[in-house]
Amino acid sequence: MIWNKDIVSVPSALAQSGVDSPEFTTETLAIREMTGWTITHVRRMPGAEQPQIAPIEWPQNIGECFGNNPAVLCLSPGEWLLLDHADDAGQSATGSVREKRDVFWSDLSDGLAVFRIEGAGAPWLLNKISGLDYQSCHGAKAHGARTRMGQVAVVVHFHRLPDNRAVFDLVVDRSIARYLWELLCASAPHADDLTRADNLQEQAA
Repeated sequence: MIWNKDIVSVPSALAQSGVDSPEFTTETLAIREMTGWTITHVRRMPGAEQPQIAPIEWPQNIGECFGNNPAVLCLSPGEWLLLDHADDAGQSATGSVREKRDVFWSDLSDGLAVFRIEGAGAPWLLNKISGLDYQSCHGAKAHGARTRMGQVAVVVHFHRLPDNRAVFDLVVDRSIARYLWELLCASAPHADDLTRADNLQEQAA
């Protein structure tokens, strides 16, 4: 079957689940649903060598992330997630991956949702609902991790935009996107409080 997204328009995960607005902002952070992604899961075939698909670079260490469009996250040895945004589709090499015979690939685009979180309160928000240390991302290179937030499986992609803003992209199953969205929004005010308290401590030091 050929799936033509120019013909069939799929509503966003939040729109489909009845959420009125795909954006939520507070004093210290902004959360919004990002649409227009092509998300491809790639796994190297047993016994196959490292994929050679220029210009894509394939990170080898779990959590490493190379590239921008697509961004390539290493989930485990020989397993990657490619995040390719439609705004830069002309520069994408994702299509080349699907022509290779030594990898298994799956198009997960319509089964996943992506939420972008940015602002000074973003690490505090994510610390509150996940067990990873997001404060250490300050000054760090792009990287990714698989974790849980409120018992929901999430892939977290930390990276910087061309204007150097640090952002966290959360990739989650579309069917439970509303649950995670509501958890993020409900936890945001406390993230504001923690950010203000941290700023006061820095000023007093």
